[in-house]
Amino acid sequence: ESSGFEYQLTKAISTTTATFAAATTGWIFLPGNLILQYGTGTSVGVTVTTHNFPLTFNAVPYSLVITSIISSSSNDATLNAAPTTSQFTIRGKTSGNHDFYWIAIGS
Repeated sequence: ESSGFEYQLTKAISTTTATFAAATTGWIFLPGNLILQYGTGTSVGVTVTTHNFPLTFNAVPYSLVITSIISSSSNDATLNAAPTTSQFTIRGKTSGNHDFYWIAIGS
């Protein structure tokens, strides 16, 4: 473009954190110094379950979205507390397993 704006397209990350996880969990660097992380998880019953991000954010993520894999009120899982830079906690609404997808965006 000829707008004169500069956009960051890459990020240097140490070799100890530069391993990408399996297809079910992972992360990708986005322009503008953003990181998108994603994955799947299971919460068992109404107990609180902790899930770690594959890569620790520099600050609390801007957004964290949880979506039940099986869409029904008996399988819903909800965020238990605000996420931290390295993890989030989730709790099921009923007994049994609650499988979910998650996606987080931060820097």
